[in-house]
Amino acid sequence: MEHISIKELPFEVTPSFIMDFNDYQVKEVDGVLKVAYLADDEDPFHPNVADEKTIFTAHRYADELEHEAMQEALGLNRDWEPDLDQLMDGADREKAFRKEWVAQAAISPEFAVWAGNTGRKEDGDERYLRNRASAFWREQSHQGHVKDKQLWHFEFTADVALKAWQQLVSQGLIGELDAISLDCYDHGGQSWSITGNGMQCQWDTSRRAGVWVPLQHHKELIQERMATYAFGYIERVGQVWTSYLDNGTKQQCKSWHEAFVSVQLFASSQRKPTAKQLANGRARAREELCENDLEQYNAWLSGDCYGLVLAEFSNIGTEDEPEWELIASDECWGYIGSDDAVSELQHQFH
Repeated sequence: MEHISIKELPFEVTPSFIMDFNDYQVKEVDGVLKVAYLADDEDPFHPNVADEKTIFTAHRYADELEHEAMQEALGLNRDWEPDLDQLMDGADREKAFRKEWVAQAAISPEFAVWAGNTGRKEDGDERYLRNRASAFWREQSHQGHVKDKQLWHFEFTADVALKAWQQLVSQGLIGELDAISLDCYDHGGQSWSITGNGMQCQWDTSRRAGVWVPLQHHKELIQERMATYAFGYIERVGQVWTSYLDNGTKQQCKSWHEAFVSVQLFASSQRKPTAKQLANGRARAREELCENDLEQYNAWLSGDCYGLVLAEFSNIGTEDEPEWELIASDECWGYIGSDDAVSELQHQFH
C-alpha cells in the first residue's frame, strides 16, 4: 500500500496533531481501505466528578461542598484549623484526649498550682496530681462531653488537644487515614501532584491546595497490596513499569501486572512484614492509586484527550491511480492520556 498517501485521504474527523508522531494503522480488506487514527476529543468527560470524585481542592472557584469534603478528609474545621471538637464526642476519641490530658496534668506546674489551691495537699506528688486530674475530668464530663468545660482554662490543654488530634489523624480515627495532600502548580495551566513531588515554585506552586480521598474500591486495593508493597514498589515511565525491591534490585516490565508479580514473588520469600513495613507498604499503595488518578486528571486539564477513529474508504479510481472515497467513519471517544490512547491505536488491527 505504498501508493496510499494517508494525509490526502478525505477524513471526516480531523486527525490529532499527535498523529504527526505516531503511525496510522492501515489495513486493506476486499478493496476497502481501513485506517485507524486518533482525533482530539474536544468534549471529554470529566474524570473527577460525582460518585467517582477523588480530588478535592481549596481553590477559590471550588464550591462550599468541595471545601467541606476536603476539610472532613483532613480533620479540619470550617476555618481550616484542626477540628478539636472531634476530640469531645464522648466516644473513643474523647478517651484518647482524656488519657493525654491526665498524663500531662500530672506533670504540669500549672495544674499543680491549681491542685494546691483547691485541694488538701499544697505539694502533691505525681500520683496525687494524676488522681486529681482524673477526678477533675470526671466532674467536667459528668453531664456530657467535655466541650466548653473548665479544663480549657488551663493553658496546657490546647497543646495536649493538638497532640491528641495529630495522633488520631495518623490512626485514621479523625479524617481519612489514606487521604493525601496535593500541590498545584499553576502557570498557564494547572498541574497537580502529591505534596513535595511535583514542580516546586515559590510563585506558582500552592502547597497542600488539595487532597486526594480514596473511594471504597481504592481502600480495598490498598488493603490487598500493602503487604506486597511492604517489600517494594512500582514506577511507570511511558509504557515501561519498573519494580524496585527493597533489597536494591529492580526489573523493567511490559505491564503493571508483570511488575506487581515481581514484587509479590520477592515479598512471598520474606518473613512476615513488621508494623513499620506494613505502614510503608500502605503508603506506597495509596500513593500509587493517587498517582493514577492525578495522571488522568492532569491529562484532562491539559486537553490530552482523544478519540479512536476507524475510517473506511472505497477506491473509486484505478489501481494505478486510486481515488479514495469515505464510506464510513466510526469514533470511540473518552481516551484520557496519550500513552493509553496510542497503545489502544497500536493494537487496533491485532
